[in-house]
Amino acid sequence: MEHIKQTIQKANATGNLPDTYKPSWAVDIVEKYGNAEQFLTTFNPDKQVQYARHELQCFASEVAPSLTRLSTTYGNNTAEAWLEIQLKDLSEFSGCKEKLTVKQFEDTARTIILHYGHLKVTELMVFFQQFKAGQYGKFYGAVDGLAITSALKEFMKYRSVKLFEIESARQRK
Repeated sequence: MEHIKQTIQKANATGNLPDTYKPSWAVDIVEKYGNAEQFLTTFNPDKQVQYARHELQCFASEVAPSLTRLSTTYGNNTAEAWLEIQLKDLSEFSGCKEKLTVKQFEDTARTIILHYGHLKVTELMVFFQQFKAGQYGKFYGAVDGLAITSALKEFMKYRSVKLFEIESARQRK
């Protein structure tokens, strides 16, 4: 819990650009979700099951922002903080004795933002829930950032299939 509090404090310490420099969609995100702390509360790990129940909406809708848009709106620290909270939750869920260090949490979050920044936070919540359900293997004795990013590669294949199904259904209508 202390790690989550520190992560939220780090997110609040972002030097956001003035609203005049932000795209209109960034202003819309702030209007919809509030400040960074309110965003982190809205998309906390406890909501993963709720989003996983409606995964097609998570993939198809434009309601939730991508990690890149989250970074632009609130600053990189907020996107990292959000991911670190999700990663910490996965780590605790795993039951492994060997957890990621703070540096490993940060590095894993930064790697995900760099390579998967186009994913919406709701899509990532579906991923984390699927990981917990065992769809992407398990940790062997220690939580492993590489195992998480490798699982994300597999998730991307799953996501592509779902997006194709969604688009096919739209075209049939």
